[in-house]
Amino acid sequence: MTAHGRRERFARFAFWMAKRASRNRNPVDRICRWILDRLLKTEFQVDDMVVTHPGFDAEELERYERGKSRLP
Repeated sequence: MTAHGRRERFARFAFWMAKRASRNRNPVDRICRWILDRLLKTEFQVDDMVVTHPGFDAEELERYERGKSRLP
């Protein structure tokens, strides 16, 4: 298989995985979401308005996202 063919298959797989992760309906969707979250290390919940707030604590937000604490 050529390099182009491998890239095309990987792109199709990545697109399929992103579509599944966006649905979040069944265990396969949740696994795809977990994998993409680990690969991309995205911070979707952090907004500029939140970051500039004087009471913002990045470590507390990270603990909350991991489920280890609750925000008031």
